[in-house]
Amino acid sequence: MYDGTACTAGLHQAIAVYPKELRHEDFSARDDQGSLWRLLRMIAAVPDFPEMDALLGSFSYKNWYLSPSGALRYSSDATVLIKGKDKRVKRGDKVYGFDIRQTFTPDEGSVPRSGPKWKESRRWALLFHAVFSNPKSYKAQTLYGQEHFHRYCKRKKLRVSGVVKTVGEWLYGGNSDDPSVSTEGLDLALSTFWSHSVNAPAKAWSTLKRSLARHDINSAPDAFAKDLLRRLGRSTYGRWNFSDRNGRWARTRLSAMRSGYWSADLFKPGGVMPRNL
Repeated sequence: MYDGTACTAGLHQAIAVYPKELRHEDFSARDDQGSLWRLLRMIAAVPDFPEMDALLGSFSYKNWYLSPSGALRYSSDATVLIKGKDKRVKRGDKVYGFDIRQTFTPDEGSVPRSGPKWKESRRWALLFHAVFSNPKSYKAQTLYGQEHFHRYCKRKKLRVSGVVKTVGEWLYGGNSDDPSVSTEGLDLALSTFWSHSVNAPAKAWSTLKRSLARHDINSAPDAFAKDLLRRLGRSTYGRWNFSDRNGRWARTRLSAMRSGYWSADLFKPGGVMPRNL
């Protein structure tokens, strides 16, 4: 629970609320909630899961419920305090992001080091931890992470050099099933990009757009993969640079190698993701 998101959980770090939506409160909950609630909806379908039942019970105590569509909503009509103002809500209304963050991480994302608010925040953290650390939730986490990755890496629309296309259209011509365009190296590059986007979305997407601006569909199949990975690995943002032996590049590369999903040749000096750039 950090960075003003109220709660971050799951394999791809799904967030409870969008901090940017709360930065300038418009007293509309329409765009406040992140992807955590859709992930929890999938996990809630797992049978015989007392830890999930305990979390849902705590939501109920707060006058919240998890809707079938994967949103956190108010259980009954009520008055809630949002940024010092009393706001009337009806049953079925989406829960305000401010209400969520103030519940999980008071005050407004900055949890005190001690006292009642710290204890309450700790209680919620343990409830979420009990769900997401339980192997019963792993399959749902994996499936949702894959769907989330596919949706954003293949369907998200980007404007590059004045042209708007989905990532899939930029890279695959809209057909990612064609083996001539969907290579193992490209799969590794986009997976690495996604890992970086979880850490810093804006920086990762801007890096992807720079690579797309140089992309030539007539170039070698892995030319784009190499370009994107080198841009990520040579970045000076945070701990992304390849020279940091315990940074994101090194740790992501090691995890990818150990996973066994990709050929070892991709990680050799002549591959798309060597140790040194």
